[in-house]
Order: sequence, then structure tokens, then C-alpha cells
Amino acid sequence: MANATHLKKIRDGHKVWNSWREENPDITPDLTGADLTDIDLSQYNLSFAKIEGAKFDRKNLSFTNFMDKKSAQGLAALKRSLS
Repeated sequence: MANATHLKKIRDGHKVWNSWREENPDITPDLTGADLTDIDLSQYNLSFAKIEGAKFDRKNLSFTNFMDKKSAQGLAALKRSLS
């Protein structure tokens, strides 16, 4: 289940989210199972985020950063979420 604090942050917009990520590099955002279809996720930094089971809207992912050392796992989870 997604962390409620992380869900609030992601709903505050990409500038707030990305600033929070820069200020808190040791936090791994947990968006597990979250319904994010109503959020335009373009320009969000989702690297290292736990996104397993999260629901995304394909049209809202322009310039979203999913890349990290676990990018293969993250992209596989994203692919499953979009299916």
C-alpha cells in the first residue's frame, strides 16, 4: 500500500515533488498500488520509487524519470501497470 505522505506530495505537483525528492534523497517513495491516473506525471522524478501495482495514464508520462540502477524492475512494473 502506498505511503499517504508520498501520495500527498505527488498530488502537489512536479515542482513540489521534485524539490522534496532533492531535499530527501534517502527516502524511497512508496507509491505501491496507488491510482495515479488522474495525475499528469510528466516531469516527475520517480527514480527509485516503489511503483509496483500503481496505475498510470499513458498520456501523462512525458519526460517522467523512471531511470535508476533498478530501472529494469521499475520499467517492468510500469509496463504491467499500463497493461
